[in-house]
Amino acid sequence: MSEANIVTLFPKVFSFTYKQNQDIVPPEATNAEIENYIKVGAIRAWKYVPWISLKNDGKTDDVVVWQGSGVYPGLSGNARCGEVNEVMDPPDGARTEQIILVLSGEGNAIDEQETRRLFGNPGPSSLYIRAFKGVDGVSPFGPLGHEMGLMKYKGTSYIYVFGAAAQSSQISKSDQAEKRIWSEALNTLSLYRWVGDANREVARYAMTVTH
Repeated sequence: MSEANIVTLFPKVFSFTYKQNQDIVPPEATNAEIENYIKVGAIRAWKYVPWISLKNDGKTDDVVVWQGSGVYPGLSGNARCGEVNEVMDPPDGARTEQIILVLSGEGNAIDEQETRRLFGNPGPSSLYIRAFKGVDGVSPFGPLGHEMGLMKYKGTSYIYVFGAAAQSSQISKSDQAEKRIWSEALNTLSLYRWVGDANREVARYAMTVTH
């Protein structure tokens, strides 16, 4: 996407992910700040041309993959994906949020209903619902996982997701064992495909880290 398109879409992405309504929450960032986020790599956003048939039914969808600032302020902040945080013990690389949104009209607004249907996880397993619910009683958008992307294999569209395996009941930043569960979930790749009336997990691969 062009810088101008990202600047235009930023307030809607911010408001939708934070409060599930792209028109109600004004972003904290100015246009100049958003342009700087783009310049330093704190926002990356791209679309697919030609459009992709997400349900594998021949009907194509206009989507944007959005990584970084604008998505869930307060989790990764403005950290770039892979940026090492020396304050952590041991130092660790940032895992920046990356979600997929369905666009409407000329691509300058979010199709909220289709985004929830295709890429949402409304259940209690969403980390984001746990993290932000309670500020004013309005839940944020709960995605399928922490990082999402699209792929096609033998003509069939899939969504790949990291972090889908984490359950909010298991996650607490005050408990080392639960931190480990979340870390393991981030290193678990889930593959989703549209089946019937929803995207369903059809494969899972857990990566192990050796020290």
